[in-house]
Amino acid sequence: PLVEDEDTGAVLWESNTIVRYLCARHSLGNLYPEDLPARFMAEQWMDWQQTTLNPAGRDAFLQWVRTPAAQRNDALIAASVAVTEPLMALLDAHLTRQPFMSGERFTMADIPVACEIHRWWGLPQERPARPHLERWYLAVSSRTGAIGVLDQPLS
Repeated sequence: PLVEDEDTGAVLWESNTIVRYLCARHSLGNLYPEDLPARFMAEQWMDWQQTTLNPAGRDAFLQWVRTPAAQRNDALIAASVAVTEPLMALLDAHLTRQPFMSGERFTMADIPVACEIHRWWGLPQERPARPHLERWYLAVSSRTGAIGVLDQPLS
């Protein structure tokens, strides 16, 4: 994606950079925490989503959603699931301690992680119950800004 901010002249690409920019520009102190420890906890989870969670699930997504059934590589899918499910367990454990990714309230960190969970849970697989992750995802996906986004089928 690409964002052009006509007010500032900023032209930005990369999903998480765009999320950070929009939250800082339009929701400083709310979605973009002013408190440094809170801000960098949010940054940490955004970076983890981009560098760890997304690459882990990528092959399963590409194989199940973008590859014709006759051409799918089951070994790639299995390897992707084997790497991603422990990360889902980590998220579930993390969310036992707090309601949102970086603390007590919804912040910019919840946005990219929710998009990743939407993608993972949209894949045709069985998965173990993750009650804390499920509670969090329901809270995030029920927000006004998520409706029409986190309820779309994968393509």
